[in-house]
Amino acid sequence: MTLENEEFNIGRFSFHPTTFNAHFTVFRNDATGGTVALANAGNHFNDEGLFDTEPLLGSGWISQRRDDEDCYIGTPFTPWGYALREEVRLPRTHWRQAVGLNDHTLAIHIPRGGGMTPDVCRNTFQQAVAFFATHSPDHNLKAIHCYSWIASPLLARVLPRDANLLDLHAETYLYPVWSKYHHGLNHIFGHLPIDPATAPRDTSLQRVIADYLQQGYPWHIGGFFILLEDVQHYGTRWYRTHWQATLESLRNV
Repeated sequence: MTLENEEFNIGRFSFHPTTFNAHFTVFRNDATGGTVALANAGNHFNDEGLFDTEPLLGSGWISQRRDDEDCYIGTPFTPWGYALREEVRLPRTHWRQAVGLNDHTLAIHIPRGGGMTPDVCRNTFQQAVAFFATHSPDHNLKAIHCYSWIASPLLARVLPRDANLLDLHAETYLYPVWSKYHHGLNHIFGHLPIDPATAPRDTSLQRVIADYLQQGYPWHIGGFFILLEDVQHYGTRWYRTHWQATLESLRNV
């Protein structure tokens, strides 16, 4: 099967085989199950840990990455989608690179419509893993990933806790992505630019986001990934469950 330039509709999502060319690298500790995404050097973040698209002189901070022979060293992303303003060291004796530049991955597109229940999402990911293992076993696919308004970490501030989108977030590893002001919101409101005072409020999603914007807050899209090896853990909130113990262990290195 040819990997590139094809899209496969499987379950609730569409999957597009591609190569990984993101602004971070993913590492895994097989002994503990810990997973850490380290930012590339030179990314400008605001004080919250989101990409600062229009930084003021002296504002925010810039990610660092400086590996040595013993450790992978850099700025981590939390599974909630924010960069931490600190440096962690991942000893090479315990950590392996799980996804890096030019690795084979699956980008996903999420068509319009509801029905993204936890069971539907889990079954879709499982079907995708089985499909590509059968039809493309030699390509060593590493992860499923997406960047979209759907993956914005800011949705946790406006949606009810039991929203299906937030369940999808909790089962994957969110990461910050570069986005302009109101980037991606045309998929919700139908047009750009958006005036929160006059924006459509026909759906509950439109209403909560318009209210958020009307308070003067900027919007950011986001991204998420799930390692193919972790689809088996879907339903356990794997990355978030392991995060605190992982971070504490790295702070002691």
